[in-house]
Amino acid sequence: MKGLKKTFYIFVTVIIIIGLCLLSSCNINKAGTIKEETSQGLGVDAKDGILPITFTAFIDRPVSAWNGWGNDPVTKEVTRRTGVSVTVSSATTTDSTKLSAMIATDNLPDFIITRGKSPIQNVLSEQGYLLALNQLMDQYAPEMRKIVPKDLIGLYSNSEGNFYFYPDRFYDVDRVLSVEGYAGAGSTNIRINLTLYEKIGKPPMATLDEYKEALKLIKTLLPDVQFPIYDGNIVMPHHNQNLAQFLNRIYGGTDTKSIANDDTVHLNFKDESYLKAIQYINNLYREGLFNKENFTIQSEQFKEVINNDKLFTHWGPGWPIDSVRGTTDNPYWPIDPPQVPGIQLKIKSQAYSIGGGVCTSISKSCIDPARAIKYLEFMISDEGQLLFGWGIENKDYTYEENYPRYTQSASDLMSADWDKYNREVGAYNYNSAWILNGLTDVWASYWYAKTADKFIMEPGRIMKKYAVNERLNDLTVLPLGAVDEILIETQIFELWKNSLPSMYLAETEAQCMTAYNDFINKAEKLGLNKLEQAYTEAYRNVKEKLSK
Repeated sequence: MKGLKKTFYIFVTVIIIIGLCLLSSCNINKAGTIKEETSQGLGVDAKDGILPITFTAFIDRPVSAWNGWGNDPVTKEVTRRTGVSVTVSSATTTDSTKLSAMIATDNLPDFIITRGKSPIQNVLSEQGYLLALNQLMDQYAPEMRKIVPKDLIGLYSNSEGNFYFYPDRFYDVDRVLSVEGYAGAGSTNIRINLTLYEKIGKPPMATLDEYKEALKLIKTLLPDVQFPIYDGNIVMPHHNQNLAQFLNRIYGGTDTKSIANDDTVHLNFKDESYLKAIQYINNLYREGLFNKENFTIQSEQFKEVINNDKLFTHWGPGWPIDSVRGTTDNPYWPIDPPQVPGIQLKIKSQAYSIGGGVCTSISKSCIDPARAIKYLEFMISDEGQLLFGWGIENKDYTYEENYPRYTQSASDLMSADWDKYNREVGAYNYNSAWILNGLTDVWASYWYAKTADKFIMEPGRIMKKYAVNERLNDLTVLPLGAVDEILIETQIFELWKNSLPSMYLAETEAQCMTAYNDFINKAEKLGLNKLEQAYTEAYRNVKEKLSK
């Protein structure tokens, strides 16, 4: 009898263990744990039995304040659909001090969000603190490769074929260009004050020479106008919104990193087109048409100038003007850029952006790599992009004609208080939306094109015809290991900014050339040749990877 009881107890125990294992397997299967054979997709409603998990994340840059995970509708919905919650912390500086301390104490979070080309990225990837995203995808999320934009993995992989940083705003070119109404040329444009233009008789301004004559009329007929021409991004000489860079394009130049026919790369301030741009601006200054206060004007002074019609033409992004004058009865109207006869103007299209200003990675200390990569898969999916970028369907947006459209209440809140919209709705909040792939912005252009005031759409309509594919120019991004070259680049860009006044505001043509040559010489002493060699090597390596 004792033997039968013992056998019975063993039998019952085995049955219980098997049952617990089956139940556990079922739950693990839906939860997507690190066991390969049980890892499943997320995006499943929590009511289906998905197990909750709380990750930690650190954002290595200051971000706006928020109410914390689960205190807004978006993050609540993310948790409901995926089972994932995230405890997020962020840096208060941009020097990676806090993240460096985490590395030193081996106290890394599950997710690390870094700034593009930050030196700390090299430390993290080269010293084994991160998990390779391509390996995690192959093991736990093979379907994820189908929704990753083409070229992304190739562009962000190291020499061993691994990639550790998923970039924001890497545009899926085919999908972006298929969106009706997408302008594509970015926010760079020229605004003209129509009120002032009418007062000088609406002279032709199709060429740079004609444009200069119009500026002379402004000076003669309307001497109270402080800024006949205004540089809308004078502090960033390498940016395409900078006046000299815009003129460089008009003179036939290309991107900041200029690629020669032999695939060598150099910074475009060495190009003849850029020098011509500098000389044109200097000539305007010497004739009293370019105000040196471009370099010193403050925001409140700018508002006063805009409100009182003391500015004739504004080169660069249009939003600073629109934020002051609005879009109703705004006299600053976009126009076609003046051009040089015989030269075709080409403006870099944003549709080919490779992003990377912010990158998301998974640390070696991650409590559940399978759940983590599946969560990234959810983030980059259309479902995730709609949730993180637009909010809750039928509350913050509706889905019409295959595109999302903001509800009136969401639009009103965004216009009235963007920070409040981020906090209370939870959409477009960089504390939780680490990866926005650009479609969140591009989708909006469909309905803007149909419903927006012509004033809002006009800059894009005008500039679209000049848009070209220059993704190749972005392939010159320095590899993470190029610490010396990254430092050189930072120093040269700072030198460039500090050298603009001496070039723009030279009293003679000869002095302008002296200032220009002095800038080139100083850049070479800082290591320009070494930097350009690194650009060239990076460009050739990426081209080779993409050709395979």
